[in-house]
Amino acid sequence: MSDFAILGRTVGPQHPEIQTLLRQARDKQARVLCLCRHPGVPMYIAAVGEELIVKRMPNTGKDHAVDCDRYELPLALSGKADVLGQAIIEDPASVAARLKLAFALTQGKARQGSSGEGTSHHTVKA
Repeated sequence: MSDFAILGRTVGPQHPEIQTLLRQARDKQARVLCLCRHPGVPMYIAAVGEELIVKRMPNTGKDHAVDCDRYELPLALSGKADVLGQAIIEDPASVAARLKLAFALTQGKARQGSSGEGTSHHTVKA
């Protein structure tokens, strides 16, 4: 995992003073930088209960280094761009996504096929 630049200091995500530094940065409305690339990729501070965490800014996954935990393949290369908003509906208020599929995921009552009346099964057509 890449180090962060917080208020001019370089610290790792497991640094013992990271919560204190994140609180100070949040109070000053300062951006945290992911140092996977130079000069750094802007990040933001989010509160999860009493703990503060550093999160990737929306649509910046492609800006991180490929070996960074925050890297995300660009939508056009992942194939996700073709279905995002239509077959994949992301809920920004939560971490959930809704998928719309063109087929059922559960097996229901068997559907009746055509009766085949009026067709001969004794002949084969090429």
